[in-house]
Amino acid sequence: MAQAAIKPRDKLISLLTDFLDIPAEERSGGVPFVDELLAEERNAGLSSEDSARILLIILWGVNANAQMAAFWMLAYLLQRPAFAEEIRAEIAPAMESVRFSDDTDGTALAILAKEKLVEACPLLNSAFNEVLRVTSTGSTIRETTRPVEIGKKIIPSNTKVLIPQRLLLLATEGFGPDAHEVDLARFAKTKGLERGSYYRPFGGGMTLCSGRTLGRREVLTFVALVLWRYEMQLVQVGQEMLGIKGMPPPRLDEGKPSLGIAKQMQGDDSIVKFTKRIG
Repeated sequence: MAQAAIKPRDKLISLLTDFLDIPAEERSGGVPFVDELLAEERNAGLSSEDSARILLIILWGVNANAQMAAFWMLAYLLQRPAFAEEIRAEIAPAMESVRFSDDTDGTALAILAKEKLVEACPLLNSAFNEVLRVTSTGSTIRETTRPVEIGKKIIPSNTKVLIPQRLLLLATEGFGPDAHEVDLARFAKTKGLERGSYYRPFGGGMTLCSGRTLGRREVLTFVALVLWRYEMQLVQVGQEMLGIKGMPPPRLDEGKPSLGIAKQMQGDDSIVKFTKRIG
């Protein structure tokens, strides 16, 4: 039944295997994390094909969910300009420490993504965590090994169970009475919330997202660069910019199955005026 998906996957694995077999000095121009990941896997004794399979999972997750996480972060920040200014002030030391004009090989940007934005910017990370909490519509699949009683229902052994993550992520027991509202500072105000049992946007167990660290760094870096380089003004409903009318905030499409971050409703978008920041 899944041959339509398996054949292209196997072709991608084959292409990545051939790529990883090329000597490192001939693979110049790639992103550093691929070389770092490959070096670790080589030390662990993994073959090129095994490494290619792992890399494909990470690249799939990054391309499937990172772009939507960045979209929703910017969408919510546009509706909260005061909070966006707080994040600008927070990221200022990290951004000012990087001379982008001299960073020809991406080393400084990699350090920024790996360390400074993750370790020294609690508001930026809180916004990321909250966006994942309110926009994740994926599910976890488990198989029971013995009968399980939930309430007055008994699930037999050897039963596959589809568990929507959204029920946990919006639970008032885990996030308080305002769990259904967006509070980008929630995780900064309540320490340890990210490690709570109700916060599972990346799944868990053997299916824990292998690209979660890379995805976080990618999204945080992109959003930080946008905030640092541009002033953003949301064109509101009833306003007009260059003949284009403003639109209501994008709505989350909860009606379509998702493997992670949900997309916006068809036709929903934001009209934004970007102005390059000086200094």
